[in-house]
Amino acid sequence: MLGCSSIRTTIELSDPLYRRIRALAAERGERGFSPIIEAAVGEYLERHGEGGAAESAFAAARGAWGTGEVDRFASEVRDAWSTWPTSQS
Repeated sequence: MLGCSSIRTTIELSDPLYRRIRALAAERGERGFSPIIEAAVGEYLERHGEGGAAESAFAAARGAWGTGEVDRFASEVRDAWSTWPTSQS
C-alpha cells in the first residue's frame, strides 16, 4: 500500500453486495474483503477523480504535510496505478 498506514472505517453495504464481496474474497483465498474494497474505491477514484477533488485535497493538505510529501505521495499513487491491471484489457 505505497508504504502508507491503514485506517479502519465502517461502510454500509446491502446484504446482496456484501454476500457477493465475501464470496469473491473466498474465491481468492482472502480472509477479508478489505483488499477488494480498497481496489474498487481506488479504481473509482482513478476514473472519476483524476485532476479533480482528490488532487485539490492533496494540495489543500500541503501545510499539514512536510515539504514535498504531497508531491511524492501523488507521484507514488500515479506510479502504482500505471502498473495496476485493468479488467478492460
